[in-house]
Amino acid sequence: MRGLSAQYLHERSYADGIAEYLELAASLMRRKQMPPRLIDKALSAYAGQARIDMRRELASSFAQEGFGLSETQLVCMLFSPFVDQGHGLEAFLRSCHPGMLVALPDLHKALSGSTAPDQVMQWLVDISGLSLKGLQNLYDKQRVDFADPDSLIARIRAADPDKGRVMSIDPATGEALAEVLSGR
Repeated sequence: MRGLSAQYLHERSYADGIAEYLELAASLMRRKQMPPRLIDKALSAYAGQARIDMRRELASSFAQEGFGLSETQLVCMLFSPFVDQGHGLEAFLRSCHPGMLVALPDLHKALSGSTAPDQVMQWLVDISGLSLKGLQNLYDKQRVDFADPDSLIARIRAADPDKGRVMSIDPATGEALAEVLSGR
Protein backbone atom coordinates (compact mmCIF):
# COMPACT_ATOMS: atom_id res chain seq x y z
CA MET A 1 0.00 0.00 0.00
CA ARG A 2 2.91 2.34 0.70
CA GLY A 3 4.16 1.95 -2.86
CA LEU A 4 0.72 2.77 -4.25
CA SER A 5 0.43 5.71 -1.87
CA ALA A 6 3.75 7.15 -3.04
CA GLN A 7 2.81 6.68 -6.69
CA TYR A 8 -0.76 7.93 -6.65
CA LEU A 9 -1.07 10.27 -3.67
CA HIS A 10 2.42 11.75 -3.58
CA GLU A 11 3.31 11.71 -7.30
CA ARG A 12 6.53 9.79 -6.72
CA SER A 13 7.55 6.31 -7.72
CA TYR A 14 6.15 3.08 -6.35
CA ALA A 15 9.74 2.11 -5.50
CA ASP A 16 10.15 5.27 -3.37
CA GLY A 17 7.19 4.20 -1.24
CA ILE A 18 8.56 0.69 -0.89
CA ALA A 19 11.94 2.09 0.21
CA GLU A 20 10.22 4.18 2.90
CA TYR A 21 8.28 1.19 4.17
CA LEU A 22 11.37 -1.03 4.17
CA GLU A 23 13.16 1.58 6.28
CA LEU A 24 10.41 1.24 8.89
CA ALA A 25 10.30 -2.56 8.56
CA ALA A 26 14.07 -2.85 9.08
CA SER A 27 13.93 -0.73 12.23
CA LEU A 28 11.04 -2.83 13.58
CA MET A 29 12.91 -6.06 12.87
CA ARG A 30 16.02 -4.72 14.63
CA ARG A 31 13.92 -3.60 17.60
CA LYS A 32 12.48 -7.12 17.82
CA GLN A 33 16.08 -8.39 17.80
CA MET A 34 15.82 -10.40 14.62
CA PRO A 35 19.19 -11.72 13.46
CA PRO A 36 20.81 -9.39 10.90
CA ARG A 37 21.03 -12.17 8.29
CA LEU A 38 17.23 -12.67 8.48
CA ILE A 39 16.65 -8.94 8.15
CA ASP A 40 18.92 -8.88 5.09
CA LYS A 41 17.07 -11.87 3.64
CA ALA A 42 13.69 -10.20 4.13
CA LEU A 43 14.85 -6.92 2.58
CA SER A 44 16.56 -8.67 -0.34
CA ALA A 45 13.13 -9.64 -1.71
CA TYR A 46 12.84 -5.97 -2.75
CA ALA A 47 16.39 -5.47 -4.06
CA GLY A 48 16.18 -3.87 -7.50
CA GLN A 49 13.33 -2.79 -9.74
CA ALA A 50 12.65 -6.28 -11.11
CA ARG A 51 12.09 -7.68 -7.62
CA ILE A 52 9.94 -4.70 -6.61
CA ASP A 53 7.81 -5.28 -9.72
CA MET A 54 7.53 -8.97 -8.86
CA ARG A 55 6.48 -8.18 -5.27
CA ARG A 56 3.94 -5.67 -6.59
CA GLU A 57 2.39 -8.38 -8.77
CA LEU A 58 2.36 -10.76 -5.80
CA ALA A 59 0.67 -8.15 -3.58
CA SER A 60 -1.88 -7.43 -6.30
CA SER A 61 -2.67 -11.14 -6.66
CA PHE A 62 -3.00 -11.49 -2.89
CA ALA A 63 -5.42 -8.54 -2.69
CA GLN A 64 -7.48 -9.98 -5.54
CA GLU A 65 -7.56 -13.55 -4.26
CA GLY A 66 -7.85 -12.77 -0.56
CA PHE A 67 -10.15 -9.76 -0.59
CA GLY A 68 -11.54 -9.54 -4.12
CA LEU A 69 -9.89 -6.14 -4.59
CA SER A 70 -8.07 -4.99 -7.71
CA GLU A 71 -5.15 -2.56 -7.62
CA THR A 72 -7.52 0.08 -9.01
CA GLN A 73 -9.84 -0.46 -6.04
CA LEU A 74 -6.91 -0.28 -3.60
CA VAL A 75 -5.89 3.06 -5.12
CA CYS A 76 -9.48 4.26 -4.72
CA MET A 77 -9.31 3.25 -1.06
CA LEU A 78 -6.11 5.29 -0.59
CA PHE A 79 -7.77 8.42 -1.93
CA SER A 80 -10.86 7.96 0.29
CA PRO A 81 -12.81 10.05 -2.21
CA PHE A 82 -16.27 9.37 -0.85
CA VAL A 83 -16.11 10.56 2.77
CA ASP A 84 -16.92 14.14 3.78
CA GLN A 85 -19.69 14.38 1.16
CA GLY A 86 -17.21 13.39 -1.55
CA HIS A 87 -14.77 16.17 -0.67
CA GLY A 88 -11.86 14.34 -2.34
CA LEU A 89 -13.82 12.98 -5.29
CA GLU A 90 -12.78 15.60 -7.82
CA ALA A 91 -9.08 15.24 -6.94
CA PHE A 92 -9.39 11.44 -7.24
CA LEU A 93 -11.00 11.78 -10.67
CA ARG A 94 -8.41 14.31 -11.86
CA SER A 95 -5.59 12.05 -10.77
CA CYS A 96 -6.89 8.62 -11.74
CA HIS A 97 -10.01 8.90 -13.92
CA PRO A 98 -10.06 12.26 -15.74
CA GLY A 99 -12.62 10.97 -18.24
CA MET A 100 -15.17 10.77 -15.42
CA LEU A 101 -14.91 14.46 -14.47
CA VAL A 102 -17.89 15.22 -16.71
CA ALA A 103 -19.97 12.88 -14.54
CA LEU A 104 -18.99 14.56 -11.25
CA PRO A 105 -22.48 16.01 -10.60
CA ASP A 106 -24.07 12.61 -11.28
CA LEU A 107 -21.54 10.89 -9.03
CA HIS A 108 -22.50 13.22 -6.18
CA LYS A 109 -26.18 12.55 -6.88
CA ALA A 110 -25.67 8.79 -6.74
CA LEU A 111 -23.61 9.05 -3.55
CA SER A 112 -26.18 11.27 -1.85
CA GLY A 113 -28.98 8.82 -2.67
CA SER A 114 -30.56 10.84 -5.46
CA THR A 115 -31.42 9.46 -8.88
CA ALA A 116 -28.43 9.07 -11.19
CA PRO A 117 -27.72 7.16 -14.42
CA ASP A 118 -27.24 3.42 -13.96
CA GLN A 119 -23.80 3.49 -15.61
CA VAL A 120 -22.60 6.09 -13.08
CA MET A 121 -23.80 3.96 -10.18
CA GLN A 122 -22.17 0.87 -11.69
CA TRP A 123 -18.89 2.75 -12.20
CA LEU A 124 -18.86 3.71 -8.51
CA VAL A 125 -19.36 0.08 -7.48
CA ASP A 126 -16.71 -1.19 -9.92
CA ILE A 127 -14.07 1.41 -9.03
CA SER A 128 -14.48 1.02 -5.28
CA GLY A 129 -15.40 -2.63 -4.82
CA LEU A 130 -18.17 -1.49 -2.46
CA SER A 131 -21.94 -1.61 -2.75
CA LEU A 132 -23.79 1.58 -3.58
CA LYS A 133 -25.33 1.50 -0.09
CA GLY A 134 -21.83 1.23 1.43
CA LEU A 135 -20.63 4.15 -0.68
CA GLN A 136 -23.61 6.26 0.36
CA ASN A 137 -22.82 5.44 3.98
CA LEU A 138 -19.23 6.62 3.49
CA TYR A 139 -20.46 9.79 1.79
CA ASP A 140 -22.11 10.79 5.07
CA LYS A 141 -19.05 9.98 7.21
CA GLN A 142 -16.22 12.29 8.22
CA ARG A 143 -12.56 11.55 7.48
CA VAL A 144 -10.68 10.27 10.53
CA ASP A 145 -8.83 13.03 12.37
CA PHE A 146 -5.79 11.32 13.87
CA ALA A 147 -5.22 14.31 16.16
CA ASP A 148 -8.64 13.87 17.78
CA PRO A 149 -8.20 12.19 21.20
CA ASP A 150 -11.88 11.14 21.15
CA SER A 151 -11.49 9.13 17.94
CA LEU A 152 -11.26 5.39 18.57
CA ILE A 153 -9.27 4.81 15.37
CA ALA A 154 -6.86 7.62 16.31
CA ARG A 155 -6.35 6.10 19.76
CA ILE A 156 -5.70 2.66 18.27
CA ARG A 157 -3.11 4.10 15.89
CA ALA A 158 -1.51 6.13 18.69
CA ALA A 159 -1.13 2.95 20.77
CA ASP A 160 0.27 0.86 17.89
CA PRO A 161 3.72 -0.31 19.03
CA ASP A 162 4.71 -1.01 15.43
CA LYS A 163 4.16 2.45 14.02
CA GLY A 164 6.99 4.73 13.08
CA ARG A 165 7.86 7.88 11.24
CA VAL A 166 9.39 7.83 7.79
CA MET A 167 10.75 10.76 5.89
CA SER A 168 9.10 11.54 2.59
CA ILE A 169 9.14 14.41 0.11
CA ASP A 170 6.17 16.69 -0.49
CA PRO A 171 5.81 16.70 -4.31
CA ALA A 172 4.26 20.18 -4.33
CA THR A 173 6.97 21.90 -2.30
CA GLY A 174 9.94 19.51 -2.46
CA GLU A 175 10.26 19.78 1.32
CA ALA A 176 10.95 16.90 3.68
CA LEU A 177 7.83 15.52 5.31
CA ALA A 178 7.56 13.13 8.27
CA GLU A 179 4.72 10.64 7.98
CA VAL A 180 3.47 8.07 10.48
CA LEU A 181 3.21 4.53 9.12
CA SER A 182 1.87 1.45 10.79
CA GLY A 183 4.21 -1.51 10.71
CA ARG A 184 1.38 -3.88 9.94
